[in-house]
Amino acid sequence: MSSWSMFCGTMHRWVSIAAAANALLFASIAAGEEGDACATAYEQGQVLTRKGALVRGRAELRLCTNVCPSALAHDCEGWLAEIERDIASLRVSASWSDGRPLPRMSISIDGGPFADARRTEPIEVDPGRHRVVIKSEAGALEEVVVEAPRGSREIPVSVVFPVDVASPPAARPLWSRVLLGGGAATLAVGAALTIAGHVDRRMLEDSCAPYCDPTRVDTIRSLWWAGGISAGVGLGLAGVGLWGHLRAEPGSSSATQPRALVVPLPMRGGAGLALGGVF
Repeated sequence: MSSWSMFCGTMHRWVSIAAAANALLFASIAAGEEGDACATAYEQGQVLTRKGALVRGRAELRLCTNVCPSALAHDCEGWLAEIERDIASLRVSASWSDGRPLPRMSISIDGGPFADARRTEPIEVDPGRHRVVIKSEAGALEEVVVEAPRGSREIPVSVVFPVDVASPPAARPLWSRVLLGGGAATLAVGAALTIAGHVDRRMLEDSCAPYCDPTRVDTIRSLWWAGGISAGVGLGLAGVGLWGHLRAEPGSSSATQPRALVVPLPMRGGAGLALGGVF
């Protein structure tokens, strides 16, 4: 065997040995880190539970069941079952003084940071007395102190915000905005037809009056009729839409809608409009 072959064989053995040593080193480091996490979770889970901090203790015990050996994990599972039984929960609701529920709110418990909350989700807390602060979307605050007995579930916590303090602006119904827009557009059409009629009349007066073709006179009269009716209908629609827009109250539903009747009336030299209905 040549010296070069012996050298290559020796190097191969040393590389293999180094790779195995590195693997053992990394495995021991990982095992050490996992062992430290297990020891911390095992200890802190018990300490927090004895202090009554069940929510935080539960998080540590859950970690214990995942990273600790089976014997220690079995202990954590038993303590975890006891904590799940003893943890309390709150169901927080908030409304305006006129009865409308708050669609969105933020909640702070025992001086903690505010967090967005939904009225349909219970909030888990440690047994004992808690200071609950609810903040509306507009920034108004209401506070309540609640006692949470051990193991009690979904304790109702309700607060009421005064409407005149931080109520959101009135919700304007869609139908009022539609009528306002449609009325404005119809008014514009009526104005355009009326102006067109006056322009044609001026042209006839300058060119053929008083011996103009009757059909051309009838055309102008038709423009005025159409313009008057369009303007009247637009005015009626815009009026009803404006009424609904101004009348809208916060939280009002669209169940009760106004019923309007717009009737064009022929008049001497033009057209008129009758507006009636239930408001």
